[in-house]
Amino acid sequence: TGSSTLAFAEKGAKITAIDINEDYILKAKTKTAQFSSNISFYVMNASEIGSAFKTFKFDLIIFMASLEHMTIKERITSIKSSVSVNSIT
Repeated sequence: TGSSTLAFAEKGAKITAIDINEDYILKAKTKTAQFSSNISFYVMNASEIGSAFKTFKFDLIIFMASLEHMTIKERITSIKSSVSVNSIT
């Protein structure tokens, strides 16, 4: 619902935040409204990050309270995708 996003935003981070639940994204947007220019929100499953962020480079990818809610296949896909998205070429 944006608590972790807010903590990073307060430190000046540029954030790409995702959640599978649209209601949580809306709550996070409300909670972080003062930092909206530094945060991009997406409604999606973390297993989709490889296809959604092909051209993005991230300094850090955090799975905050999410892996335990995924199937084993989604966990593997998500983690593998985060490595390929974040790789330096």
